Amino acid sequence: MRLTAAAASDNSLPGDPLYGIKLGVERARLATTFDSAARVRLELQFADVRLAEAQRLFAAGRVKDGVRGMAQYDTAVTQFNRSIAGSALDTRAVDDLSRALDERAARADATLEELAGSLAAGGEAEAAAAVARTQSHVEQAWSGSKRELQSRASASQQGGHQTKPAAGEPPPH
Repeated sequence: MRLTAAAASDNSLPGDPLYGIKLGVERARLATTFDSAARVRLELQFADVRLAEAQRLFAAGRVKDGVRGMAQYDTAVTQFNRSIAGSALDTRAVDDLSRALDERAARADATLEELAGSLAAGGEAEAAAAVARTQSHVEQAWSGSKRELQSRASASQQGGHQTKPAAGEPPPH
């Protein structure tokens, strides 16, 4: 029964009865992912999910929920940024995450711009402004993540340390 509810919750949106289960499954996945790079990738994936949820909420006419979804997306991107800063990442993980970040940032920027324009055209000026604010904040967070990854790549190319252990993680060998 629990697996059925977890599977059914996958497409739920904030405010839906199964949404709490969906978030619980995400937390469980993070808690059981012990590889730092994999955990950071999960954080990035969950940020993508939050953006898709907000889009679906707006498309369903649930504008106030969509605005709240934008805040959840913003929070998820911030969490991804923190995960990068506090995780042990080898050179390959840094390179992979840097490429994924470039792709996600470009896609998110286009999505948010289109969404803000659509909301404004539909007479939802406040919602459009909320999306634009989220876009600005998220762009800053993506830039911070990119700088962190670039500094790690530069350090490893200059013979510096390849990894930065997270709090509580043993130093890499």
